[in-house]
Amino acid sequence: VWRILTVAGLIGAIWGLRAGTGILRGQEDSGQWEMLLCGPTTKRQATGQAMAGLGLALLEMFAATAVLVEVAGSLPGAHFGAGGSLLFAFALVAPAAMFLVIGAFTSQLSASRGQAATMATFVMGVAFLLRLIADSRVDLGWMRWLSPFGWVENIQPLRDTQPLALLPIVLTVVLCSWFTLMLAARRDLQAGFFREPEARRGLDWLRGPTTL
Repeated sequence: VWRILTVAGLIGAIWGLRAGTGILRGQEDSGQWEMLLCGPTTKRQATGQAMAGLGLALLEMFAATAVLVEVAGSLPGAHFGAGGSLLFAFALVAPAAMFLVIGAFTSQLSASRGQAATMATFVMGVAFLLRLIADSRVDLGWMRWLSPFGWVENIQPLRDTQPLALLPIVLTVVLCSWFTLMLAARRDLQAGFFREPEARRGLDWLRGPTTL
């Protein structure tokens, strides 16, 4: 479980921040957002619709993951309970959900997709570093509560489950979504609350397709 959550968490987090910044800020940079707002749709409505679509993608990801975990749990020697399997599937998808909304949030703060991806990746890097430090020594285990990756590890879905670890995950998704919608309604199109540096240092490797 520990190994799978580590690998799947990183992959999901990278996908989440790419999707969040790509759909919200990437399409705005390419001019597609401006075409959408030519109609009666407001900036907040457009952002909400985009996030709803991303939310559906997460639900599909969770459903597929839950099926795979349930099948694995039914194999001889596995002994996964149904509840534990669903919680394990939630833990596998949780990093993607958290960094999707973090990417959406930084998209409202930044002046470009590159800047938004850089900010979200910095958060991801710090979160992963905190988890590595927490896992290095037993007496530093409390530091897992400071990291989104640590929250996922603290769930312990198949043994000694800690339901309390679900709370910061849910709060992160809800609060980042709310702030994203609030900021989207207040800022101007093609603008951000942080200015783009003269020497752009966005993470080009994070750039992906910007079409819906």
